[in-house]
Amino acid sequence: MARRKQQAIFELDGAIDYEPSLDLAALRGKPRRKKGRAQQVAEVIVLVDTTIWSLALRRRTATRSAVDTRLLDEWSTLVREGRAVLIGPIRQELLSGIRDASQFAVLRGHLGAFANVPIEDEDYVVAAELFNRCRSHGVSAASVDMLISAVAHRVEVFVFTTDVDFAHYGPHTAVRPHRPRVVAR
Repeated sequence: MARRKQQAIFELDGAIDYEPSLDLAALRGKPRRKKGRAQQVAEVIVLVDTTIWSLALRRRTATRSAVDTRLLDEWSTLVREGRAVLIGPIRQELLSGIRDASQFAVLRGHLGAFANVPIEDEDYVVAAELFNRCRSHGVSAASVDMLISAVAHRVEVFVFTTDVDFAHYGPHTAVRPHRPRVVAR
């Protein structure tokens, strides 16, 4: 996949510069260049789930808890580092239900700055297999969550989510959760 760069300004609690860099090594979760362990960890691409995007894009600052603030700080870091990506169904979930056409257009524009990890035909088959595996172990699974899991597994990226269902899926899907870094303040 050719390296793709684009630039956008997000106006969420201040301007956030976003410059995603997508190349095959990055999509597979491998560092772009050989550096120390801390640098390698900092360069891994993360598939950000709807729950995190919603926290960042739809909720007001006054209603954020300390946990929400920590999650938003991590999201902001991923965005600034150009490591946050999504898939089409997450984009669709975020845009669905917005009644005001101007708000829809603004959000569509903001999300347009973020790269979609391509979904391949086989991802749908793997998602169905994961769904069946979860179900056979008594775990209820959502189809979109299984598609997220299939894509994340194929391209070897972490998934950043607050959806507790992913903890139940984990043993059956091999999804690697992204954990916010602890930052001293």
